[in-house]
Amino acid sequence: MVFVTAEMKKLKKIAKVLLIQAAIILVLFEVVLHIIGWGDPILYLEGEGCKYRLAPNQKRYMLGYEIQINSLGMRGSEPKEGKRNLVFYGDSITFAGARVPDEATFVSLIDEKLKGTGFQALNAGVNGYGPKNIKEWFLLSRSTVDIDGLVLVIPTVDFRRAFCELGKDQIGFDEEFLTRSHYVFHMFCHFAGIYYRRARNAVFGAPQSRVPLPWDSRTEQSVLEENINAYRQIVKAAPRSLIFFVPSRKEIEEGREGTDKQMFIKSLSEHTRKPIIMDLFPSLLEHGNSIYRDAHHFNQKGHRLLSELMWPEVKRLTSD
Repeated sequence: MVFVTAEMKKLKKIAKVLLIQAAIILVLFEVVLHIIGWGDPILYLEGEGCKYRLAPNQKRYMLGYEIQINSLGMRGSEPKEGKRNLVFYGDSITFAGARVPDEATFVSLIDEKLKGTGFQALNAGVNGYGPKNIKEWFLLSRSTVDIDGLVLVIPTVDFRRAFCELGKDQIGFDEEFLTRSHYVFHMFCHFAGIYYRRARNAVFGAPQSRVPLPWDSRTEQSVLEENINAYRQIVKAAPRSLIFFVPSRKEIEEGREGTDKQMFIKSLSEHTRKPIIMDLFPSLLEHGNSIYRDAHHFNQKGHRLLSELMWPEVKRLTSD
């Protein structure tokens, strides 16, 4: 026979109160996460030559901003009929991330400037893409959209970036449940996954095909040559093209630009239809790190500046 003492009753009462308080905190936390959009990630389709791409026809509310992916699987609203398409290809710098609203990306700002010209700007940037992903996405997307002009936005640190495949931030949890259900659970899994991977990598070494690859994961000369060839194939297939080289914050802070782009420029010398090339390093150097929100991505001020710097060459390309 078990005797329940007054002290045990008191402990049970305290435990109940703590459980109720914990439940209330979780519910409030869930509500807050829904409001700010944490845990409502952008969805991707896996497979095809480009390995993964943005799932079409989705809207996400993240960090106070609505992010729209149109029916083409590109960021922004639906393209207008009767317009010629100037398509911007790149990685997360072109996509712009969740901290820059749709209307404030440099692609959207250039699209505004193109009003009345017969052209519209489309944002085909995808998070985590390397040069070979971009090439395959270009080949795939041109079957669904007429590309009258192409803009390649090339981060100079990406020339040695490997072919990226779709990775998971979670560690064995159902993706559909996480993206459609409880944000608190998703956030827990997200951060648990990050620290789990760090611990695992410290013991067993980093896996060879995690995506998106860390920015400091660079590879050997053969990958550089493959990536240059991928970019060349895009330029060769495009009716008219424009290339912008974009530096990282580290390059700006050190005042020293990467050299891989020179090898790429030299490789284009044999092309009969040469692209317009603009290196943004000198123009961005005077602005320092005030235009960056992290090591590689630009804040809204940076996107406004990029649109202003790019506009003269875009105007030239669309006027020819």
